[in-house]
Amino acid sequence: MRSVLLRLVLVGACGLCLLGVSVAQEERDEPLELGIEEQVDVQLILVDFIVLDQQGRVVPDVKLEELMLKVDGTKRTIASLDIDCPAGRAPDARPTQADSPPPVPRPDEAEPRRYVLAFDYDHMGDVAETFDAALQMIDRRISDGDEHMIASLGEVVRIEAPFTAELDELRWTLRRMRNDRDLYAGQRGRLTEMRFYQRLASLFDLLERWPGRKTIVLFSGGFINDGFTYDDQYRKIAGMATATRTAVYPVDTAGLGVGGFGGPPHLRRLANETGGRMTANTNDIGLGYARAQRDANCTYTLGYYDEAPRPDRNRRMKIKVKKRKDLRTVYPDYYVVRSEEERRESLQLTASMAPHMFESDVIDFRSFVVGAASADTWRTVLGVEIRLGTDHDVESGELWQLDGFLRKPNGTIVHEFRRAIEMPPSSTDSRNPRVQLFHEVPAGPGQYAMSVILSDPAGQTPMAATKPVTLAKMPRSGPFLIGPVLGRRSNLPGAGAKNRGLPAFEPLIEPVTRQGVELDALTVLCVAGEENRAASQAKIARSVATLDGVDAQQFDAASVTLGGKGAVRCHEQLDALAMTELIPGSYEINVSAEGEDYVTEPSATEFTITAPAGR
Repeated sequence: MRSVLLRLVLVGACGLCLLGVSVAQEERDEPLELGIEEQVDVQLILVDFIVLDQQGRVVPDVKLEELMLKVDGTKRTIASLDIDCPAGRAPDARPTQADSPPPVPRPDEAEPRRYVLAFDYDHMGDVAETFDAALQMIDRRISDGDEHMIASLGEVVRIEAPFTAELDELRWTLRRMRNDRDLYAGQRGRLTEMRFYQRLASLFDLLERWPGRKTIVLFSGGFINDGFTYDDQYRKIAGMATATRTAVYPVDTAGLGVGGFGGPPHLRRLANETGGRMTANTNDIGLGYARAQRDANCTYTLGYYDEAPRPDRNRRMKIKVKKRKDLRTVYPDYYVVRSEEERRESLQLTASMAPHMFESDVIDFRSFVVGAASADTWRTVLGVEIRLGTDHDVESGELWQLDGFLRKPNGTIVHEFRRAIEMPPSSTDSRNPRVQLFHEVPAGPGQYAMSVILSDPAGQTPMAATKPVTLAKMPRSGPFLIGPVLGRRSNLPGAGAKNRGLPAFEPLIEPVTRQGVELDALTVLCVAGEENRAASQAKIARSVATLDGVDAQQFDAASVTLGGKGAVRCHEQLDALAMTELIPGSYEINVSAEGEDYVTEPSATEFTITAPAGR
């Protein structure tokens, strides 16, 4: 969608009274500039559609003057019409490959057709059978030159394979997804179907990055009867279908087994309102794709100027061929002109569900285990660093938004938070200073994916970073050490409060600091197990040495008592390093602990001290 700005200048003129013929010949009337100016926004709306005859064949020769466009029931003037129809009057695809027309090759210089194979895990029936049929579809239906993306809709929106023309890559991705237990293991129980529409809207947001027409072939199934209506969601998706030039072709995977019965009405409505067509009651899963492929090879694109756009309001369209009852048009039911605010909010939601599509080197983070909250929960601290480049102009007092999500591999959210950050204005430091913040994240042992998303209040595209996080299995009995973790005591008000998520200790995100800058080392000794519930005495030894083994700082052994309630009892030892005495170089802090009947394995952390600023 393009925006065209028309500037209308109202000009008044007055005639001049001339006294003689000679003066009239030498003088010319000039318009009088009144200085009155009116600005009008005009939006060029592009709508993709197809035309079918009574036999279901695409019709390639409809002219502009034969078309009628209505918006909210009022006739509108069509400004342009483009036809892209190398297929000609091709018949519709049939369930068996032998009866289907062969794919139409695209000219080498033409923009490739783009298809998204989207797998809806909340509604697909037999997932393994669906993927087996999809693999057969690639061998039988897909032609060279077209580009395909593979996406999964479940706990999150995952782009499993970006747009590619390599069929072997598509095959490999589908085989991997077929055996991916994380994709199968999502939380399928739900009270409503709202998250389906949210995830589909997020997929539209992502597809807006690619120009031209796109087609989503959605492998799905029946919906639960939750008693809710989703009219607003259908209107929103139809409007986004027009804005992103994307049609949805749902495939009811129940057709692979028993119980298709006409297909789910939700999917049929989705197809009708986005300019696609639904496929149901067939054991050929590739039929829906073949129909989408045939339709994409004979499309019309009309353009019309909306001279009074209404931001964020879905406007209903009707496109028909005049005086031709034997022809029907397939098009999205609505279009929408999105405001900058709505687009920004939508992208923020999309980034929360597909953060890997918004990766940026502006933001980075590390996670640190700093203690044990219980017998099955670690205390971890997330340290986030923001490094804005010179292309980001930050005004004084500007608040940015940071969202964090800790997810299981299947996408289930374990912990989430939101923080407002007052960014330093760009003018304060031409080098664009780094901003650091910390948040405490409780989590049990296991494999996770941590995502942080930074949103500029004036920007369009969020910036994100995602990394795997592995938390070790917690010992069930006996003593164990955590750390040493390098960092600093937190001076934040309310630090350590469970409801704030603010840690009392802020780790050093990168193990590098300057000479003379305050630095502490946190060591935690814990004992677990019912048999160790009685209070016990222990000593913690700490020392700092160069990497060559030369002692640089010694600490007196710390005597501690491990007791109290709970299955895990811990003691935190916080030591200040002699940063004014340690010369620039690389070091290692070593810790160990011993009790009445045990000695722990030593633990060490390396760090580097650089020269003070200005040297």
